[in-house]
Amino acid sequence: MIKENEKIKDNNMENNTIELAEETKKEFKNPFSFRGVSGRLNYLVYGVLSSYVLLGLGFYISMQLENFIPFYISLVIALPLGLAAIVRRARDRKENIILLMIVAMMPYINILVMLYLLLAPSKKEGEIVKTSKVALWVMGIMALFIFMAILIPKFATAY
Repeated sequence: MIKENEKIKDNNMENNTIELAEETKKEFKNPFSFRGVSGRLNYLVYGVLSSYVLLGLGFYISMQLENFIPFYISLVIALPLGLAAIVRRARDRKENIILLMIVAMMPYINILVMLYLLLAPSKKEGEIVKTSKVALWVMGIMALFIFMAILIPKFATAY
């Protein structure tokens, strides 16, 4: 009887471990995807660490080469990575995605948004939060303009 109970417990633990591994695999599937939700760990890895490491590495290489092209390449990769992480985490928190993305692009205030998204717990399961595709396109275009505002002064010729 005791051995049967131990076997049942082992099977339950094994099933729980497999389910956890499958959930983790789904969550870390595509970091550039704006779909779905993500927890604090996913946001920490893709939204904060990856983005800042990419930007820091690109900036360091640019300083060593005295050429800003590596920084711009890292910016092209890090910007959608960070924005996608914000969208997924805001959807998990059931927050206003557009407002968070606008505030996240403001210097110094973005640090507060990052801390809020890292420390705030996920909302309970329930209603699915939908985001307007038009609003996401507007945010993408806005991010492109910000990127261009960084690039244009660098390559503009002075008269």
